[in-house]
Amino acid sequence: MAFAESGTRVAYLVGDDHGGAIIVVNDVGSIVAFDEPTLATRSAAREAKALRRLMFDLATPVAQHRFRTQLGNMCRGLGAEIGPQLVQAAGASGRLALVPVGPLAGIPWHAIDVDGDPLLRHVEVLYEPSAALGVVAQGRARSDSSRCCVVSFVEDDDRPSTMEAERSAVAQQWRERGMDVDEIVGDAASVARVEQAIASSAVAHVAAHAFERHLVSESGIALADGVLSARRMLAVGAPAELLFLAACSTGRALLEEEEQFTLAAVGLAAGSATVVSTLWPVPDVAGAVVAERFYEGWLRGEPPSRALRSAQLSLLDGGEFADEFFWASYMASGA
Repeated sequence: MAFAESGTRVAYLVGDDHGGAIIVVNDVGSIVAFDEPTLATRSAAREAKALRRLMFDLATPVAQHRFRTQLGNMCRGLGAEIGPQLVQAAGASGRLALVPVGPLAGIPWHAIDVDGDPLLRHVEVLYEPSAALGVVAQGRARSDSSRCCVVSFVEDDDRPSTMEAERSAVAQQWRERGMDVDEIVGDAASVARVEQAIASSAVAHVAAHAFERHLVSESGIALADGVLSARRMLAVGAPAELLFLAACSTGRALLEEEEQFTLAAVGLAAGSATVVSTLWPVPDVAGAVVAERFYEGWLRGEPPSRALRSAQLSLLDGGEFADEFFWASYMASGA
């Protein structure tokens, strides 16, 4: 199903040293462009680069405070200028596929403030590394297979209990719906076993460390005996329906190219219809809540982007994880 057939509008966000624009392809194929000076490199991209620098070190409370302050200021500042135009761009369907170009891809646009609420309160947002990948993903059929796998591996001594709880909760949710679950945990999470499992599954949930390399094909997911690299994933394939990368910064690229080559993009290119990824590392407890509530919606039949939106709104609407730091990192790409 192409973007037009689903009622989804596509919006390119572009900017350079002199100005910027939101270029919208609507559901009948017409193109409308809005001049948007705020997207100029000197403004929005500068904010994105400042946020990006802080993303790489969130290990201490002080670093997290700096990041959260920058994130909140950016979401409120950009929202006042750009938010209403993005709501207008979504049209009656209320569903928008964003294709941010270059450094603008580092901004969680669904979290920018629009009249006191984040954009995702008004619009269901997808992020596409490129419109071409998005169109291919939209055309992929829903899998009839019930096979799925959940992977959990982490080397830090103080983290396994939280990540094991996430893995166990996800597996239990799936089993209650009659899905055939393959759990791969700890030292059993070898590269060979994990790549075979995710390539042969309809759905995969991966909770592990991820890392980026300037040679993008060598970026990957750390496992018990090595790295499942982007290069390997492209070679062996990805889950047919859904890949949830519950790992740090799987939706972020080191290089600010026009098209974003991230692990999320690799998942789409390798065959997944939808990939859920993150822009920055999220505390494990908050991440487990996002995953659990996402699967509650998805298992009820909501499309992945809608299920993710529901999960994020549930955190936003109350509790200890209402701050955008905890939920805005997550984004859905593809169908």
